[in-house]
Amino acid sequence: MSSEGHTTGPACSLSHGLNCSLPGHSAHAAAAVAALLAATTCCTVLGNAVVVAAVVTFRQLQTRTNAFTLSLAVADLLVGLLVMPFSATRSLYGCWFFGPTFCKVHTCMDFLFTTSSIFHLCAIAFDRHVAICDPLRYGARVSRRTVTLLVALCWLVALLYVVPIMLGWNLVGIEEEVARSSCPGNCELYLNTAFALTSAACGYYAPMVGMVVAYARVYSVARAQSRRVRAEANRGHGAGECQHACNNNTDFRFSSDERAGGKQKARTSLRREHNATKTLGIIMGVFLVLWLPYYASSIASAFSVSGAIDPVAWDAFFWMGYSNSAINPVLYACFNRSFRAAFRLLLSRRAFKASARRLDLSES
Repeated sequence: MSSEGHTTGPACSLSHGLNCSLPGHSAHAAAAVAALLAATTCCTVLGNAVVVAAVVTFRQLQTRTNAFTLSLAVADLLVGLLVMPFSATRSLYGCWFFGPTFCKVHTCMDFLFTTSSIFHLCAIAFDRHVAICDPLRYGARVSRRTVTLLVALCWLVALLYVVPIMLGWNLVGIEEEVARSSCPGNCELYLNTAFALTSAACGYYAPMVGMVVAYARVYSVARAQSRRVRAEANRGHGAGECQHACNNNTDFRFSSDERAGGKQKARTSLRREHNATKTLGIIMGVFLVLWLPYYASSIASAFSVSGAIDPVAWDAFFWMGYSNSAINPVLYACFNRSFRAAFRLLLSRRAFKASARRLDLSES
Protein backbone atom coordinates (compact mmCIF):
# COMPACT_ATOMS: atom_id res chain seq x y z
CA MET A 1 0.00 0.00 0.00
CA SER A 2 1.58 3.28 -1.01
CA SER A 3 0.53 6.80 -0.33
CA GLU A 4 1.65 10.24 -1.32
CA GLY A 5 0.46 13.51 0.09
CA HIS A 6 1.84 16.96 -0.67
CA THR A 7 4.81 16.98 -3.00
CA THR A 8 7.25 19.53 -4.28
CA GLY A 9 7.11 18.52 -7.91
CA PRO A 10 8.12 15.62 -10.10
CA ALA A 11 11.57 14.68 -11.31
CA CYS A 12 10.42 12.69 -14.33
CA SER A 13 12.75 10.96 -16.76
CA LEU A 14 12.29 8.72 -19.76
CA SER A 15 12.94 5.08 -18.89
CA HIS A 16 11.93 1.98 -20.85
CA GLY A 17 9.73 4.19 -22.99
CA LEU A 18 7.86 5.59 -19.96
CA ASN A 19 7.99 8.96 -18.24
CA CYS A 20 8.84 8.00 -14.64
CA SER A 21 10.50 9.22 -11.47
CA LEU A 22 13.64 7.09 -11.40
CA PRO A 23 14.74 5.67 -8.02
CA GLY A 24 18.40 6.65 -8.38
CA HIS A 25 19.85 3.41 -6.94
CA SER A 26 23.42 2.48 -7.74
CA ALA A 27 23.94 -0.88 -9.46
CA HIS A 28 25.07 -2.56 -6.23
CA ALA A 29 22.25 -1.03 -4.19
CA ALA A 30 19.70 -2.06 -6.81
CA ALA A 31 21.00 -5.64 -6.74
CA ALA A 32 20.78 -5.75 -2.95
CA VAL A 33 17.27 -4.29 -2.94
CA ALA A 34 16.16 -6.74 -5.65
CA ALA A 35 17.48 -9.69 -3.66
CA LEU A 36 15.76 -8.49 -0.49
CA LEU A 37 12.40 -7.89 -2.18
CA ALA A 38 12.57 -11.21 -4.02
CA ALA A 39 13.36 -13.05 -0.77
CA THR A 40 10.47 -11.33 1.03
CA THR A 41 8.06 -12.20 -1.76
CA CYS A 42 9.16 -15.85 -1.94
CA CYS A 43 9.00 -16.27 1.84
CA THR A 44 5.51 -14.78 1.86
CA VAL A 45 4.21 -17.15 -0.80
CA LEU A 46 5.91 -20.32 0.45
CA GLY A 47 5.33 -19.66 4.15
CA ASN A 48 1.63 -18.92 3.86
CA ALA A 49 1.12 -21.80 1.42
CA VAL A 50 2.52 -24.10 4.13
CA VAL A 51 0.16 -22.58 6.74
CA VAL A 52 -2.83 -23.18 4.44
CA ALA A 53 -1.67 -26.74 3.72
CA ALA A 54 -1.19 -27.44 7.45
CA VAL A 55 -4.70 -26.37 8.43
CA VAL A 56 -6.27 -28.19 5.48
CA THR A 57 -4.27 -31.40 6.10
CA PHE A 58 -4.32 -31.92 9.87
CA ARG A 59 -7.62 -32.33 11.68
CA GLN A 60 -6.17 -31.15 14.99
CA LEU A 61 -5.56 -27.72 13.45
CA GLN A 62 -9.11 -27.42 12.12
CA THR A 63 -10.43 -25.41 15.04
CA ARG A 64 -12.65 -22.36 15.04
CA THR A 65 -9.70 -20.15 15.90
CA ASN A 66 -7.70 -21.56 13.01
CA ALA A 67 -10.54 -20.79 10.61
CA PHE A 68 -9.50 -17.16 11.10
CA THR A 69 -5.83 -18.17 10.88
CA LEU A 70 -6.48 -19.94 7.57
CA SER A 71 -8.33 -16.98 6.09
CA LEU A 72 -5.59 -14.60 7.27
CA ALA A 73 -2.97 -16.85 5.63
CA VAL A 74 -4.96 -16.74 2.38
CA ALA A 75 -4.93 -12.92 2.52
CA ASP A 76 -1.17 -12.92 3.13
CA LEU A 77 -0.66 -15.47 0.34
CA LEU A 78 -2.56 -13.23 -2.09
CA VAL A 79 -0.39 -10.28 -1.04
CA GLY A 80 2.65 -12.35 -2.00
CA LEU A 81 1.17 -13.53 -5.29
CA LEU A 82 -0.74 -10.52 -6.59
CA VAL A 83 0.70 -7.43 -4.90
CA MET A 84 4.36 -7.84 -3.99
CA PRO A 85 5.81 -8.79 -7.40
CA PHE A 86 4.40 -5.69 -9.10
CA SER A 87 5.26 -3.43 -6.16
CA ALA A 88 8.81 -4.78 -6.24
CA THR A 89 9.15 -3.88 -9.93
CA ARG A 90 7.88 -0.37 -9.23
CA SER A 91 10.27 0.03 -6.29
CA LEU A 92 13.27 -1.13 -8.31
CA TYR A 93 12.67 0.78 -11.55
CA GLY A 94 10.58 3.72 -10.37
CA CYS A 95 8.20 2.94 -13.25
CA TRP A 96 4.91 1.14 -13.68
CA PHE A 97 5.06 -1.18 -16.70
CA PHE A 98 1.57 -2.67 -16.50
CA GLY A 99 -0.74 0.13 -17.65
CA PRO A 100 -3.06 2.55 -15.86
CA THR A 101 -5.98 0.11 -15.59
CA PHE A 102 -3.98 -2.54 -13.79
CA CYS A 103 -2.44 0.24 -11.66
CA LYS A 104 -5.87 0.89 -10.16
CA VAL A 105 -6.62 -2.85 -9.89
CA HIS A 106 -3.29 -3.40 -8.13
CA THR A 107 -3.95 -0.55 -5.71
CA CYS A 108 -7.39 -1.94 -4.89
CA MET A 109 -5.98 -5.44 -4.31
CA ASP A 110 -3.30 -3.92 -2.08
CA PHE A 111 -5.90 -2.17 0.08
CA LEU A 112 -8.24 -5.18 0.04
CA PHE A 113 -5.74 -7.77 1.27
CA THR A 114 -3.93 -5.61 3.83
CA THR A 115 -7.18 -4.18 5.25
CA SER A 116 -8.67 -7.66 5.36
CA SER A 117 -5.67 -8.76 7.43
CA ILE A 118 -6.35 -6.27 10.20
CA PHE A 119 -10.04 -7.19 10.24
CA HIS A 120 -9.03 -10.85 10.61
CA LEU A 121 -6.89 -9.88 13.59
CA CYS A 122 -9.92 -8.15 15.12
CA ALA A 123 -11.92 -11.36 14.68
CA ILE A 124 -9.09 -13.35 16.27
CA ALA A 125 -9.01 -10.94 19.21
CA PHE A 126 -12.76 -11.50 19.72
CA ASP A 127 -12.28 -15.28 19.52
CA ARG A 128 -9.46 -15.25 22.11
CA HIS A 129 -11.39 -12.92 24.41
CA VAL A 130 -14.35 -15.31 24.49
CA ALA A 131 -12.16 -18.44 24.77
CA ILE A 132 -10.27 -17.14 27.79
CA CYS A 133 -12.80 -14.86 29.48
CA ASP A 134 -16.03 -16.78 28.83
CA PRO A 135 -15.00 -20.40 28.09
CA LEU A 136 -18.23 -22.06 29.19
CA ARG A 137 -20.15 -20.12 26.54
CA TYR A 138 -17.43 -20.27 23.88
CA GLY A 139 -19.24 -22.95 21.88
CA ALA A 140 -22.44 -20.91 21.81
CA ARG A 141 -20.88 -17.50 21.20
CA VAL A 142 -18.29 -18.63 18.65
CA SER A 143 -20.34 -21.17 16.72
CA ARG A 144 -19.55 -22.38 13.21
CA ARG A 145 -22.13 -19.96 11.92
CA THR A 146 -20.51 -17.07 13.82
CA VAL A 147 -17.07 -17.98 12.48
CA THR A 148 -18.37 -18.16 8.91
CA LEU A 149 -20.10 -14.81 9.30
CA LEU A 150 -17.02 -13.13 10.77
CA VAL A 151 -14.70 -14.46 8.06
CA ALA A 152 -17.14 -13.28 5.39
CA LEU A 153 -17.34 -9.85 7.03
CA CYS A 154 -13.54 -9.56 7.13
CA TRP A 155 -13.50 -9.83 3.35
CA LEU A 156 -16.71 -7.96 2.53
CA VAL A 157 -15.94 -4.93 4.69
CA ALA A 158 -12.44 -4.77 3.23
CA LEU A 159 -13.97 -4.98 -0.25
CA LEU A 160 -16.29 -2.07 0.52
CA TYR A 161 -13.27 -0.21 1.85
CA VAL A 162 -11.69 -0.08 -1.63
CA VAL A 163 -14.82 1.18 -3.41
CA PRO A 164 -13.92 4.87 -2.79
CA ILE A 165 -10.54 4.29 -4.44
CA MET A 166 -12.20 2.70 -7.45
CA LEU A 167 -14.49 5.75 -7.69
CA GLY A 168 -11.62 8.22 -7.27
CA TRP A 169 -12.88 9.78 -4.04
CA ASN A 170 -9.32 9.83 -2.69
CA LEU A 171 -8.44 12.50 -5.32
CA VAL A 172 -11.33 14.89 -4.69
CA GLY A 173 -9.95 18.39 -4.14
CA ILE A 174 -6.32 17.55 -5.00
CA GLU A 175 -6.61 16.89 -8.74
CA GLU A 176 -4.42 19.84 -9.76
CA GLU A 177 -1.77 19.01 -7.19
CA VAL A 178 -1.65 15.38 -8.38
CA ALA A 179 -1.27 16.54 -11.99
CA ARG A 180 1.67 18.77 -10.99
CA SER A 181 3.43 16.29 -8.73
CA SER A 182 3.08 12.96 -10.52
CA CYS A 183 4.86 11.42 -13.46
CA PRO A 184 2.76 9.84 -16.23
CA GLY A 185 4.57 6.50 -16.02
CA ASN A 186 4.26 6.08 -12.26
CA CYS A 187 1.58 4.24 -10.32
CA GLU A 188 1.19 6.17 -7.08
CA LEU A 189 -1.72 6.47 -4.71
CA TYR A 190 -2.59 9.99 -3.63
CA LEU A 191 -4.90 10.63 -0.68
CA ASN A 192 -6.65 13.86 0.18
CA THR A 193 -6.67 14.81 3.84
CA ALA A 194 -10.19 13.53 4.56
CA PHE A 195 -9.52 10.16 2.93
CA ALA A 196 -6.12 9.75 4.63
CA LEU A 197 -7.61 10.43 8.06
CA THR A 198 -10.62 8.16 7.49
CA SER A 199 -8.43 5.39 6.10
CA ALA A 200 -6.01 5.49 9.00
CA ALA A 201 -8.71 5.80 11.67
CA CYS A 202 -11.03 3.07 10.37
CA GLY A 203 -8.42 0.76 8.87
CA TYR A 204 -5.78 0.88 11.59
CA TYR A 205 -6.12 3.03 14.71
CA ALA A 206 -9.66 2.08 15.79
CA PRO A 207 -9.01 -1.67 15.30
CA MET A 208 -5.68 -1.27 17.07
CA VAL A 209 -7.31 0.27 20.17
CA GLY A 210 -9.97 -2.45 20.21
CA MET A 211 -7.43 -5.26 19.92
CA VAL A 212 -5.10 -3.83 22.55
CA VAL A 213 -7.96 -3.45 25.04
CA ALA A 214 -9.20 -6.99 24.31
CA TYR A 215 -5.76 -8.56 24.65
CA ALA A 216 -5.01 -6.61 27.84
CA ARG A 217 -8.14 -8.14 29.39
CA VAL A 218 -7.27 -11.58 28.02
CA TYR A 219 -3.74 -11.34 29.42
CA SER A 220 -5.02 -10.38 32.86
CA VAL A 221 -7.49 -13.26 32.99
CA ALA A 222 -5.01 -15.77 31.56
CA ARG A 223 -2.46 -14.88 34.25
CA ALA A 224 -5.07 -15.36 36.95
CA GLN A 225 -5.96 -18.76 35.47
CA SER A 226 -2.33 -19.85 35.37
CA ARG A 227 -1.73 -18.82 39.00
CA ARG A 228 -4.74 -20.85 40.16
CA VAL A 229 -3.69 -23.91 38.18
CA ARG A 230 -0.14 -23.74 39.57
CA ALA A 231 -1.41 -23.27 43.11
CA GLU A 232 -3.67 -26.28 42.71
CA ALA A 233 -0.88 -28.40 41.31
CA ASN A 234 1.40 -27.41 44.19
CA ARG A 235 -1.21 -28.47 46.72
CA GLY A 236 -1.31 -31.84 44.97
CA HIS A 237 -5.01 -32.42 45.58
CA GLY A 238 -6.69 -35.16 43.60
CA ALA A 239 -9.65 -32.86 43.21
CA GLY A 240 -9.87 -29.12 43.21
CA GLU A 241 -11.07 -26.25 41.24
CA CYS A 242 -9.72 -23.99 38.57
CA GLN A 243 -11.77 -20.82 38.52
CA HIS A 244 -11.53 -17.76 36.36
CA ALA A 245 -13.83 -15.10 35.09
CA CYS A 246 -13.93 -11.85 33.23
CA ASN A 247 -16.90 -10.90 35.40
CA ASN A 248 -16.22 -13.23 38.32
CA ASN A 249 -19.02 -15.55 37.28
CA THR A 250 -17.33 -18.27 35.18
CA ASP A 251 -16.03 -21.42 36.89
CA PHE A 252 -14.24 -24.61 35.99
CA ARG A 253 -15.02 -27.13 38.78
CA PHE A 254 -13.91 -30.69 39.26
CA SER A 255 -15.95 -32.69 41.76
CA SER A 256 -14.26 -35.00 44.21
CA ASP A 257 -15.38 -38.12 42.35
CA GLU A 258 -13.84 -37.06 39.00
CA ARG A 259 -10.91 -39.04 37.79
CA ALA A 260 -7.49 -37.43 37.76
CA GLY A 261 -7.30 -38.01 34.01
CA GLY A 262 -10.25 -35.73 33.40
CA LYS A 263 -8.65 -32.99 35.42
CA GLN A 264 -5.38 -33.36 33.56
CA LYS A 265 -7.25 -33.13 30.26
CA ALA A 266 -8.84 -29.87 31.35
CA ARG A 267 -5.45 -28.47 32.34
CA THR A 268 -3.98 -29.53 28.99
CA SER A 269 -6.87 -27.83 27.19
CA LEU A 270 -6.30 -24.68 29.23
CA ARG A 271 -2.60 -24.68 28.34
CA ARG A 272 -3.45 -25.04 24.67
CA GLU A 273 -5.82 -22.10 24.82
CA HIS A 274 -3.15 -19.99 26.51
CA ASN A 275 -0.54 -21.03 23.95
CA ALA A 276 -2.84 -20.16 21.06
CA THR A 277 -3.65 -16.83 22.70
CA LYS A 278 0.04 -16.01 23.19
CA THR A 279 0.90 -16.88 19.58
CA LEU A 280 -1.95 -14.87 18.11
CA GLY A 281 -1.23 -11.97 20.45
CA ILE A 282 2.35 -11.84 19.19
CA ILE A 283 1.11 -11.92 15.59
CA MET A 284 -1.24 -9.03 16.34
CA GLY A 285 1.55 -7.02 17.98
CA VAL A 286 3.97 -7.56 15.11
CA PHE A 287 1.30 -6.52 12.58
CA LEU A 288 0.57 -3.28 14.45
CA VAL A 289 4.26 -2.40 14.84
CA LEU A 290 5.16 -3.07 11.19
CA TRP A 291 2.24 -1.07 9.78
CA LEU A 292 2.51 1.84 12.24
CA PRO A 293 5.18 3.79 10.26
CA TYR A 294 3.05 3.71 7.11
CA TYR A 295 -0.16 4.90 8.78
CA ALA A 296 1.61 7.52 10.90
CA SER A 297 3.38 8.86 7.81
CA SER A 298 0.14 8.81 5.84
CA ILE A 299 -1.46 11.17 8.35
CA ALA A 300 1.68 13.32 8.59
CA SER A 301 1.82 13.63 4.80
CA ALA A 302 -1.84 14.63 4.62
CA PHE A 303 -1.12 17.63 6.86
CA SER A 304 2.33 18.39 5.47
CA VAL A 305 2.92 21.90 4.18
CA SER A 306 6.69 21.69 3.75
CA GLY A 307 6.91 18.96 1.14
CA ALA A 308 6.54 15.25 0.64
CA ILE A 309 7.94 12.46 2.74
CA ASP A 310 10.96 11.07 0.96
CA PRO A 311 9.95 8.45 -1.67
CA VAL A 312 12.59 6.04 -0.36
CA ALA A 313 11.02 6.32 3.09
CA TRP A 314 7.60 5.55 1.60
CA ASP A 315 9.03 2.46 -0.07
CA ALA A 316 10.59 1.36 3.20
CA PHE A 317 7.36 1.91 5.15
CA PHE A 318 5.05 -0.02 2.90
CA TRP A 319 7.58 -2.86 2.47
CA MET A 320 7.74 -3.06 6.25
CA GLY A 321 4.00 -3.64 6.12
CA TYR A 322 4.32 -6.20 3.35
CA SER A 323 7.00 -8.06 5.30
CA ASN A 324 4.41 -8.82 7.97
CA SER A 325 2.85 -11.29 5.52
CA ALA A 326 6.16 -13.15 5.39
CA ILE A 327 6.72 -13.07 9.15
CA ASN A 328 3.43 -14.65 10.26
CA PRO A 329 4.36 -18.24 9.26
CA VAL A 330 7.67 -17.85 11.11
CA LEU A 331 5.77 -16.80 14.24
CA TYR A 332 3.52 -19.85 14.00
CA ALA A 333 6.57 -22.10 13.77
CA CYS A 334 8.38 -20.38 16.66
CA PHE A 335 5.55 -20.07 19.17
CA ASN A 336 2.98 -22.79 18.41
CA ARG A 337 3.99 -26.42 18.93
CA SER A 338 1.16 -27.87 16.85
CA PHE A 339 1.95 -25.69 13.84
CA ARG A 340 5.65 -26.42 14.24
CA ALA A 341 4.95 -30.16 14.19
CA ALA A 342 2.62 -29.76 11.20
CA PHE A 343 5.26 -27.82 9.24
CA ARG A 344 7.84 -30.51 10.02
CA LEU A 345 5.50 -33.27 8.85
CA LEU A 346 4.62 -31.42 5.66
CA LEU A 347 8.31 -31.28 4.79
CA SER A 348 8.58 -35.03 5.28
CA ARG A 349 6.83 -37.96 3.66
CA ARG A 350 4.72 -38.66 6.74
CA ALA A 351 2.26 -35.91 5.82
CA PHE A 352 1.20 -37.88 2.73
CA LYS A 353 0.23 -41.03 4.61
CA ALA A 354 -3.45 -41.83 5.06
CA SER A 355 -3.13 -41.66 8.85
CA ALA A 356 -1.44 -38.23 8.88
CA ARG A 357 -4.72 -36.34 9.04
CA ARG A 358 -5.45 -37.70 12.54
CA LEU A 359 -1.94 -37.39 14.01
CA ASP A 360 -1.61 -35.87 17.47
CA LEU A 361 0.59 -32.88 16.65
CA SER A 362 1.39 -32.24 20.31
CA GLU A 363 3.32 -35.51 20.35
CA SER A 364 4.83 -35.39 16.85
